[in-house]
Amino acid sequence: MRIKTIFCSIFFVLGLSLLIFSCKKDTSDGPAPNQVSYYGKAYAMDKAFALHFTKKAIGHQIILCIVSQDVTIHDYGNSFDSLTGMGAMINFLLYSTDSASITAGNYTSDTSSNHYRGTFSEANFGPEIDFTADTGNFVDTYGGIIFVKKDGEAYTISYNGADKSGKLVSLYFNGPVSDYKP
Repeated sequence: MRIKTIFCSIFFVLGLSLLIFSCKKDTSDGPAPNQVSYYGKAYAMDKAFALHFTKKAIGHQIILCIVSQDVTIHDYGNSFDSLTGMGAMINFLLYSTDSASITAGNYTSDTSSNHYRGTFSEANFGPEIDFTADTGNFVDTYGGIIFVKKDGEAYTISYNGADKSGKLVSLYFNGPVSDYKP
């Protein structure tokens, strides 16, 4: 009986030691970085803007664009003018319930051109676009859901989709979104 108690005690101490020493400290230093991930590479994203168009069917058409740091947004007053510089861009054609800003919520993929609120019909990612020379290629992405949260002036936007060959395209962005008329 005494040997059984000793073995139980030893196994208990060993099990407890494994549990304590196998726990790993969370090394996360804060929120996820603003980036697009595509084909094993991360592209840092820096700023976002939205172009608000007229109401289509039952949703307000908005082009949401998120660009990297080396891309400059030019505007005059409240209207969008152009982009210059070279960098990455992801954009979505989405349909919101509000004509003045992007409504928080989930936007599902809808390629049927119904323009329902809470849907998006296009998503494109350009990893290396020269906006000054107007060169570079965009990759069409398909499916997925765009998640939009709003807290004051800051938006949290995330997306997971895929290109036509099935390579994943994912986005995480947290920051303000400038609103423009086209």
